[in-house]
Amino acid sequence: MAKASYAVTGTAAAGSTPSLVYATLAQASGWFDQGSIAFTSGQNTGFARTVKSYSAGIPGTLTLIAPFPFAPAPGDAFTAYPGCDKTNAAGGCAKFANTARFKGFPYVPTPETAV
Repeated sequence: MAKASYAVTGTAAAGSTPSLVYATLAQASGWFDQGSIAFTSGQNTGFARTVKSYSAGIPGTLTLIAPFPFAPAPGDAFTAYPGCDKTNAAGGCAKFANTARFKGFPYVPTPETAV
């Protein structure tokens, strides 16, 4: 599937800062972790940032790795994309139904735990 098929649109809620974007989204906590957010209206139009973590709620919180140049105003529109933790777990390839293409080695023990 194309990246666009996973896009989620939303609007910033009151209290958002350059490093924290508050918004009410339907996805569960962690869905946007290591994903991205790009504003499509307001002073941050055209800017995109990586999402460090997402906590669902009313409103939910998107914590960013680097801040936007301006604090989002209430109602500023954005598009958010989910992230992948590069594992075969629920937060990785399984989230995108891409387990068949997973190229990692999750069952090989690390040298510290191998006997």
